[in-house]
Amino acid sequence: MPVVASCTVMNHLSGVDRLANRFTVMRHAQSTANAGGIIVSRIENDRQGDYGLTEHGRQQALAAAQSCGLPGDTVIYSSDFCRARQTAEIVRAQLGAQEVVIAEGLRERRFGHWEGSATGNYAHVWAADETDPVHADGNVEPAAAVLDRATALIAQLERQHCGRDILLVSHGDTLQILQAGFSGVDPSKHRLLPHLAMAEIRPLRLRQGSTGGCLALHLARISMPRLAGALAERGEHLGAALSPPPAACGGVRLSLSGRLVPQVVLEHLRVKLRLVMSPGKRPYGQVALPVPVHDEPRRIGQH
Repeated sequence: MPVVASCTVMNHLSGVDRLANRFTVMRHAQSTANAGGIIVSRIENDRQGDYGLTEHGRQQALAAAQSCGLPGDTVIYSSDFCRARQTAEIVRAQLGAQEVVIAEGLRERRFGHWEGSATGNYAHVWAADETDPVHADGNVEPAAAVLDRATALIAQLERQHCGRDILLVSHGDTLQILQAGFSGVDPSKHRLLPHLAMAEIRPLRLRQGSTGGCLALHLARISMPRLAGALAERGEHLGAALSPPPAACGGVRLSLSGRLVPQVVLEHLRVKLRLVMSPGKRPYGQVALPVPVHDEPRRIGQH
């Protein structure tokens, strides 16, 4: 397979408002390391191919490929870890796409001293991420460094291609942090974004400075993950409706009560936000968002 090298400098998507290609990501399917509950994040420990897909993982990858809806001319890039390469090859064969291209920028995040230990130790790294995106505790690759290399790859592919569907097959943390780059979210908050399941395929869209993204992060902090995920998915509409968009998530004010239904409608009409309620329920609460000084925050209304 041809190899694409990547450089690491910054979030290469900062200030970018549109892309020339359509990017979709896929987390690798279940591997023997997943099944065994161990961390394998050094490419040197993967060279022998001992941590490839399980039979269940192969079925996961095939099912995902069959239902993904990607065209046959999709360009596929993959991490060089065995579990990602095997996942990518299953998708390539199903789509009838061209040869998979290896991109080191999609490699697993390096987990340093946690290598070979139980996957429950990821939690220690994620807790440290929340306080410092450049921490390297235990020789772990900083979240900011993963953001650098992953978004550098996107910038490189934007120079190489135009108008193409591009599938990136990678790993959980790498893709969480890449999502943060697309959403304009600090990499320290990557765990607050919707997680990818094994073999899940998901399109990525730029949402730089999105109010929806800020609101989603605030909701995630107060334990409303379903609503947060829905807002993150459609947040670009709300962000586009604000002029100018808020400078920081701290400007969001929330006052909600009762039990929320996990479905959200965002209307591209000034700053109106409407929550879909259960049949027969009264509307409740309000969401006040930063708006131009001549406007007033809109209340949740009945529909």
